[in-house]
Amino acid sequence: MGPTCSPGTSRTRGRQRERAAPGRRLVLLVGVLCLAAPLAAQLDADFLATPTSGSAPLTVHFMDATTGGTPVARQWDFGDGTVGIGLNPVHLYGAPGSYTVSYTVFGSGPGEQDTEVKPAYIQVQPVPLVAGFQAVPTSALTEHPVAFADTSLGSGIDAWNWSFGDGTASTLQNPTHAYSQPGSYTVGLTVWIAGQSDVLVVADMVTVKAPFAPAALVSGESNGPASVHAADLNGDELLDVLVAAQNDHEIAWHAQLPDGTFGARQLVGGLAQPRTVSAGDFDGDGDLDVLSASELQDELAWFENLDGQGTFGGRAIISLAADGPRAVRAADLDGDGRADALCASRFDHEVAWFRNEDGLGSFGPQQLLSSSVLAARAVDCADLDDDGDLDVLSAAEGDGQLAWYENLDGQGHFAPSALLPSVTSSAQDVHAADLDGDGDLDVLYASAADGRAGWIEHLDGQGSFSPQPHLLAPAPSARAVQAADLDRDGDLDVVVAQLGDYSSVWFENLDGAGGFALPQGVGVLAGAGSDVTLADLDRDGDADVIACTTLGDQVAWSENRIVDSAWTHLGGAAVGSAGPPALAGTGSLAPGSVVQLALTQAPPQTLMLAWLSFASQPWEVLGGTLYAHPQSAQVLMASDADGELLQTLIWPAGLPPGVTFWLQFLVQDTAIPAGITLSNAVSATTP
Repeated sequence: MGPTCSPGTSRTRGRQRERAAPGRRLVLLVGVLCLAAPLAAQLDADFLATPTSGSAPLTVHFMDATTGGTPVARQWDFGDGTVGIGLNPVHLYGAPGSYTVSYTVFGSGPGEQDTEVKPAYIQVQPVPLVAGFQAVPTSALTEHPVAFADTSLGSGIDAWNWSFGDGTASTLQNPTHAYSQPGSYTVGLTVWIAGQSDVLVVADMVTVKAPFAPAALVSGESNGPASVHAADLNGDELLDVLVAAQNDHEIAWHAQLPDGTFGARQLVGGLAQPRTVSAGDFDGDGDLDVLSASELQDELAWFENLDGQGTFGGRAIISLAADGPRAVRAADLDGDGRADALCASRFDHEVAWFRNEDGLGSFGPQQLLSSSVLAARAVDCADLDDDGDLDVLSAAEGDGQLAWYENLDGQGHFAPSALLPSVTSSAQDVHAADLDGDGDLDVLYASAADGRAGWIEHLDGQGSFSPQPHLLAPAPSARAVQAADLDRDGDLDVVVAQLGDYSSVWFENLDGAGGFALPQGVGVLAGAGSDVTLADLDRDGDADVIACTTLGDQVAWSENRIVDSAWTHLGGAAVGSAGPPALAGTGSLAPGSVVQLALTQAPPQTLMLAWLSFASQPWEVLGGTLYAHPQSAQVLMASDADGELLQTLIWPAGLPPGVTFWLQFLVQDTAIPAGITLSNAVSATTP
């Protein structure tokens, strides 16, 4: 393009033409002027783009390549119905197609502009059909849902077919599935677009385990074990197992060995047809003695632990006043720091207690709470009215009546029985537990006659109870019931032991407010005369299940495997570009223990901020819940090329028992609008 003598025209090319015939002199003059003042370059619009082809959605970076003139404004037409005005814009093509792009540049002169048009410049191909999916969690319990999420690529996917590896299938895009049996499951997904399909099969993608291990035998030596209790009888900080064997007419115990197994039966003492057993320090020497009763000979007795190592003295009679003592508890009912004895007797329908007069095991006379508990079956004690002393609960097998007795002054002076709503025709067991998480103790019970367990809500913490019970799902011939936080989610779950051929079952507290799931098998032994207790036998921070069967002459325990480590998964994650970042912890918080923290499903090589806290105040953020707040410290970390982070450390000494630790990550994620996402939170407590 040649120079121009008069720069006010748009896109004028070639020489300046002559006007009329003044002659050569004018032509020469113009030529001289042109040579003296070179012509300015015309405005010439142009642009480049990268990439110019690819699969949808396609992000294209446009770059101005204009020459000449003095551009003052720009306008882009991207060919998909959208426009832009920037110098070097970035545009996202969401749909497949061929796109013509035009670019107009406006110069500084009047009417000066130029447009560059590139037909079919951007080519966006349909996304190839590629099946893909995720599962959360990939390690699950039986009967607990696994959420499957379709992550397939392809425009217009119109059908899905899932195979969960256990003979079941789904045609939903994002199904959930619960596995009924333990095992490793291969999962497959087939997706279709207009008849074309793609398949992804992931071998052993989901591992499913039973919430409790198969029963491990504690003893097969006792004849007719009717009651079990866990206590450290030999002072080695391991929980041992006490057994009342009604057909052997004796109390025995089994020491837990360092490898988690149990030793041979060791005799505590003889007692005619014992149906119950408990433990307490009756002589104030710092070790646990044993309390039991003979239903046959009307004896309430205790056995002294002579050396703190499980060598017991002879039977010491507390009282012969009860007729058919059936249930006992060791508890300080008068607030003097000494373990007293609480007893329910079957044939005289009484609930009574006996004061430990000197702290050395000398007991006073019977102090009657009630003589109208028809076929008294069970007792428990707890501070029901939140006044700092222990009140008493009773259960009547004869008419199913539950009652509580207020400790009026903390010194063992009790109010008359306050009847709770009639719930059953044959109450078998009763315990106090805060099942709805409101800070006061509710009443949990079991009934054999109508095959139900249930609970009565404590309304005000002062002894007012709901008029109707909350029933759990049917548990045929429920004999004994206990509550503990089995899944370490902060609320109390329930275990019920059943008669006959039924195994023990547990009910998960789903919402912390007393909404319970359907029963799930525990796997420990069951049979006529079954009893159950909950205790952390393996010292991993959760309660295991110990049960006995009278007909089968066996005592067994089942390890709680609901949560594999000391770390509890709290949820709270927000969705990121690779899915919700998943945080997990393993290992105990005991000093010197190896702890591993693993974060997955983060973007590769991205920054992450770890929130560490010893206090929790959940608050909503980024569509998730941040738990580690407000007393927290932050540590900057980064994921690896696979979007993962693995930290291994030795847990330090110095933290006292019972301290809870929270951890959660804020994760940089530039591929989502917020630019940041949130992992789930985990917590653990020092043992």
